[in-house]
Amino acid sequence: MALHFPVFLEGELPAQLAIGAAERTDDSPWWMFHDLTASGLAGGQERRGKPTCDGVHGALRQSYACEDGRVVDANLIARHDRNWGGTALIEQTQRHVQSIATSSQEYSVKVGGSVDGESLRDPVGYGNYIQSWENNLWTRLENVGSEIVVNPWIHIDGQRRWHCIEQIVESVVEPDMSEADRARAIWEFARRHRYHRTTRDDEVKDTVKMLNVYGYTLCWDEAYTLSNLWQAAGLNIRRGLPHGHCTTEVFYDGGWHLLDSDEHLLVLNRDNETIAGETEISRDHDLMKRSHAYGILSPEDRRGSEDVASLFCHAGGRAGSRPRIGDHRMDLSLRPGEALTWNWGDRGRYHGYGDPPPRFCNGALSWSPPWIGPSLAGRRWPTALPATAPS
Repeated sequence: MALHFPVFLEGELPAQLAIGAAERTDDSPWWMFHDLTASGLAGGQERRGKPTCDGVHGALRQSYACEDGRVVDANLIARHDRNWGGTALIEQTQRHVQSIATSSQEYSVKVGGSVDGESLRDPVGYGNYIQSWENNLWTRLENVGSEIVVNPWIHIDGQRRWHCIEQIVESVVEPDMSEADRARAIWEFARRHRYHRTTRDDEVKDTVKMLNVYGYTLCWDEAYTLSNLWQAAGLNIRRGLPHGHCTTEVFYDGGWHLLDSDEHLLVLNRDNETIAGETEISRDHDLMKRSHAYGILSPEDRRGSEDVASLFCHAGGRAGSRPRIGDHRMDLSLRPGEALTWNWGDRGRYHGYGDPPPRFCNGALSWSPPWIGPSLAGRRWPTALPATAPS
């Protein structure tokens, strides 16, 4: 196995690393990397989907499309618009459709290649990340039966079971974890599933809405979404008291500790083992100055470190909690003829403060009304749908 790392240089790029000539040459590093990428895309990978619902009354059909850089798979929509290794690939479109008639069904779809959208994006940091490619173009879940389907849900490889806050916590922590491990695991999860932006209302203070719908929070919002998870996991929390910033502290091992998922802050005490609380940071600003704020995408910045340290200046008493905000559940009933589509389309429906992020996406909930009648001229609206109580 070989690992290749990009090297960032100041000044002119050496000729050996410049873009290769039009004709392939064996001594060109550019063509070597080109072939390595093509080789990676030529592998095979499998996605396992498991649609579930709380009570199937009718029939579901789930279909999705994928964009693949090289390998054509008969089950997927594949768009080939690149030229690998000098061989032109024509555009081909195909689709996988899965019919579901039971309350839980699992199936597998082979996705060509060995890269996906997650491997071709920036690390998740303080700001919104850039993603250059995504193999899944859209997913559509449609009720093609005659009765209502209650709470349909698709899990891909068992990930993102975020129907309610209890399910989110269950997916993050293990039953035998200590309080310290629970606090740290939830902080790691929170900071890797959001970026810095806000709706300027209480929408993104609800952890379930934030994760499933928006994906962004400001520090004021994040202080609540994080404390919601900590409290749901049985941990005690305390309102932080920085100046010009919002935080929440968590209690374990007999003391209070600052884990800030907005600024990606984990500050160690002088023993280099114990996570500090705001009281210790306010007394010793060097603890904060040596910590890297704002995530992995932010450069080292002495002035920025001084600014972050200066936020923690309160020397008085500390008290106060945060109420759990939001009890939203991702409950949904699909009527006959109704379909839910996830895609990467931007239809301008941005709910947020200020300019929209560089990339955001709007799904669609659509309904094709059922008609009855022997012929087109005799068709009419149905008078009622079969009533089905949610589980």
